[in-house]
Amino acid sequence: MNSVSFKGSFVNNVSIKRREGTEYKPYKASFVELNPKDKQDLSIFKDLEHSWMGASSYALCDDAVISSKNLNDDRMYFALTSQNKDFHKMDPEKVLGLVEMTKGTEENYINFLQVHPDNMTQKPMGKVMKKFLTLLNGNKNNLDVPGNEYKGIGTSILDSMKKISDKSLSFYATDTEMSFFKKNGFKKTNFLFPNHVTWLKK
Repeated sequence: MNSVSFKGSFVNNVSIKRREGTEYKPYKASFVELNPKDKQDLSIFKDLEHSWMGASSYALCDDAVISSKNLNDDRMYFALTSQNKDFHKMDPEKVLGLVEMTKGTEENYINFLQVHPDNMTQKPMGKVMKKFLTLLNGNKNNLDVPGNEYKGIGTSILDSMKKISDKSLSFYATDTEMSFFKKNGFKKTNFLFPNHVTWLKK
């Protein structure tokens, strides 16, 4: 892959699923590279830092700000968006996921991967609401917290990273992230660091 140096640069199309009524149907999304040294791209990170309200997004967006000020910072940033054109005018509200990668000599490192909080598989607020409504109504059958609008965001991001990476990919997964990365072909390869998982490029 050529080094991308311009705002909202298209990388590839990805297929995710979008909710239509009670069903999920295939939906074409876009995987793009963002350049924090470009003011317009940097503004996307700043918008998402406040709207997503997540620990990973804070760290990732803070890194993007640092990268914007350091010419020697070669970390790479990508977004999965429901936007399908006009990537020079990226809409923060359509960004579904972000990922940060550092290129290494033997493998590339995924530093952060963040899915839009509204589309995470396990939504803490959804669980809290269900428990609250159960106590309030006493009827579990009427507790319908709306499902995610999109599915498959995290997997699509990893699939795109596998395609563009020139080396194997590694990540330090938390206990809650471990099963997701294993389902996507990452394996434990370092006995000294049990949370270190790697996808081996063939």
